[in-house]
Amino acid sequence: MSITQNAARGAAWNVATSLGTRVLSVVATLALAHYLSPDEYGEVVGSVIVTQTCLTLSGMGLAPYLVVKPDSGPRVAFHVTFYTNVACLLALALVYFARDRMGLFFNVEQLGRYLPWLAVTALAESLCVVPERVLYRDLRFRQVAVTRAAGDLGFSALSVGLAMAGQGGMALVYAGVFRVLVRLCVYFVSVDWRAWIQPCPLRWSTTREIFRFGLPLHVSIVAATLSVRWDNMVFAHYFGAASMGAYNYAYSLSEMPVTQIGEQIGDVLLPSFARMSPPERRDALGRSMALLGLIVFPLAVGLASISGSLVQAIFAPKWYGVAPMLSVLAALAVTRPISYVVSAYLQSGSRVVVVSALEVSKLAILFALMVLAAPFGILAVCVAVGVAFLFQALAGLFVVTREGLPFWATLLRVGRPLLATLPMAAAVVAVRWALAAAGLRMPGVSVVIEIVAGGVVYVGAALLLAGETARELISLVRARKGQEEAS
Repeated sequence: MSITQNAARGAAWNVATSLGTRVLSVVATLALAHYLSPDEYGEVVGSVIVTQTCLTLSGMGLAPYLVVKPDSGPRVAFHVTFYTNVACLLALALVYFARDRMGLFFNVEQLGRYLPWLAVTALAESLCVVPERVLYRDLRFRQVAVTRAAGDLGFSALSVGLAMAGQGGMALVYAGVFRVLVRLCVYFVSVDWRAWIQPCPLRWSTTREIFRFGLPLHVSIVAATLSVRWDNMVFAHYFGAASMGAYNYAYSLSEMPVTQIGEQIGDVLLPSFARMSPPERRDALGRSMALLGLIVFPLAVGLASISGSLVQAIFAPKWYGVAPMLSVLAALAVTRPISYVVSAYLQSGSRVVVVSALEVSKLAILFALMVLAAPFGILAVCVAVGVAFLFQALAGLFVVTREGLPFWATLLRVGRPLLATLPMAAAVVAVRWALAAAGLRMPGVSVVIEIVAGGVVYVGAALLLAGETARELISLVRARKGQEEAS
């Protein structure tokens, strides 16, 4: 099987399992809204962000080295395991001693209550990082996808059950511990311990090599994490934990089609790009962005279009404030698939400094715009978040098209699927107005009709406005189906 075919199959497994479990996770999260108040949910989210940031900071960008350098052996893997886990312990200890001041500043008063359990979760996740990257390096995408799916399914079921039993915010904490322990146990069984955790003497030459690669990339990873997590903490600082809880719901829903498809495909593209020649990578870059946009753009714009009916159908009235935020955030999330593909492309060529520069620039713009927009209210801050991601996408596209791809032609190729979403959005709005004029006040029925109408219109618009990309996607799907039947 060729690299392209293996990547397509791996992407299909990642997307299918991740999207399926994510849908169930969203259903579980929506069920939790009936048992948790916005304030309580916001407290848990804030505590999780603090500990997960420790995990990100301790990674130091070292794990991707194992994927980008497929020939790296067990000695290198142990170096990565040792340094990342020691750093994670130190980061968590520092946060524990600063927990009271951090909780007061960010309006997360229960940080001290949740922190010990969440620290266990972060340490277990730190141990999962290297064996998971070993599986990616070996192109064993299915193993990772199934393992993640099993943990996510367990988390969804356990969190709802514990919330129903009256555990409150701790339901999310206990379920998180369970999820990561599932992953850790599977990875210990699936990956030979000698391939990543067998002790060996630490060598300066190996240490220097992995840190030379990792630290510039680490700047990018930290900036990306701060931009998608600490916007919540900025939100909590200005508007309180309850408003941050509603914002987090809106953000999570808005990024579902982007993250669960775009990010999963990005995980597959990195090792695939790494095995291609530079001309092959350039050709695959434009195709990947256009194909990914054809799938993700209608999901993002469609979600923004149906947000009003959707929130009324699935949320209790205390959560109705999610709707306007969801509409803004989902519509502006269309730029993020471009960033995923660009990042994978640059990392595969070891251009991690450029990736870091893009992420740091986005982070600075994000926080600056959020602070400037805060006096104008919650929706203005949501717009500021979207504008920052738009900057990252356009800047990244400009950088990679300097290598032989025409900027405007590539932008037009990616923009055609986005243009096809405009008739879809108009159809959804028209259907909602027609139903309201007819006196139908059933949000659940309205959501179904809006989705069907939007989907039908988008298929026709995509074939008309982005026909070349649509036909290529159909050909890939048919080819993959033929491979599965042959095997």
